[in-house]
Amino acid sequence: DGTLWFATPRGVTSIHPEDAFNDRVPPPVALEEVLVDDQPVGNNSGLKVAPGHTRFTFRYAGLSFVAPQNVRFRYRMDGVDDAWIDAGTRREADYTNLKPGSYRFQVIAENSDHVWNQQGATLSFQVQPHLYQTIWFYLLVCGVVALLTYQLYRLRIRQIQGQFQAVLAERNRIAREIHDTLAQGFVGISLQLEIAKRVLAESNHAVRDHLEAAISLVAESLADARRSIWDLRTNANEAKDLPSKLAEQIQRLKQQSSAEIQVDIHGEYRPIAAATEEELIKIAQEALLNAIRHAEASHIHVEVAYERMHVQLVITDNGKGFPDGVDMDSNLPGHYGRKGMQERAKLIHATLQMQSEKNVGTAITVTVEA
Repeated sequence: DGTLWFATPRGVTSIHPEDAFNDRVPPPVALEEVLVDDQPVGNNSGLKVAPGHTRFTFRYAGLSFVAPQNVRFRYRMDGVDDAWIDAGTRREADYTNLKPGSYRFQVIAENSDHVWNQQGATLSFQVQPHLYQTIWFYLLVCGVVALLTYQLYRLRIRQIQGQFQAVLAERNRIAREIHDTLAQGFVGISLQLEIAKRVLAESNHAVRDHLEAAISLVAESLADARRSIWDLRTNANEAKDLPSKLAEQIQRLKQQSSAEIQVDIHGEYRPIAAATEEELIKIAQEALLNAIRHAEASHIHVEVAYERMHVQLVITDNGKGFPDGVDMDSNLPGHYGRKGMQERAKLIHATLQMQSEKNVGTAITVTVEA
């Protein structure tokens, strides 16, 4: 009947092959060795691997006394593998280029009767990052980028503000030019026409003289306007020195007023910056016109002193001066002459001082390093 009988020291035993039972014992699994870049590092959980390593090898084994050659394996790496990898009877798993972080390697085995050891063997380890791979480094880079972006934003804001200030300064300069050229010229024209109107009934000859003076003022105002436009386009300056320009301005004013204007030049002449000379001329022109038109001065003294470290312009008159209680640093409503002089002095980094006494006169002093 196919039964096999055996004699043993303890008696007779028999076995029927058709009734042989399957192996229900799951094979134990052991993680024998862990290699990092082909160098053994141990197989204890909590292993920390220094940054810069790229190749990881895990060697494992399954124990079976019935048919060890038939033991099959599966493994997976948490964070890398989405499912179990069927290794067959291969007893080694390889991983490359693992990113910095924490990992858990697990391997399970089955015997020849397909009984699995679901618990298997596990190993938890950590791959440490380089400095540039840490969260602190990323935060630092983000902070630096944010700081650079903010600095670029501030730089752009300063550029825009600088452009705005340049436009505003040019606008103020044009306003001063109009005030010191066209406005003053038209005032002179108006005075001449007013005088011509008054003497029209008395003498035709006198009227002709005043009309000729008005025509001359119109020509001079047009010349001033053209020169201002030319300065806007080319920023060019006439090749004349400060005393010569000052003499020209005084000569024009003498045609509009009977006031006596005296000019004195002290010290040894030396050329200074053309822009500085131009602003000094404009300040002198404004001061002289104020003395003639508002102060009604009969005598005006202009003094230019060339000192060793600076040039000083002093204009004094014997006019009626400013009313009592008027702030010398403020501007009367509708009058921008003093403000224009202050702005011109600021442009050339000069100091401007005004002193006035009622019914005695006014003194204006401008000092600039040169």
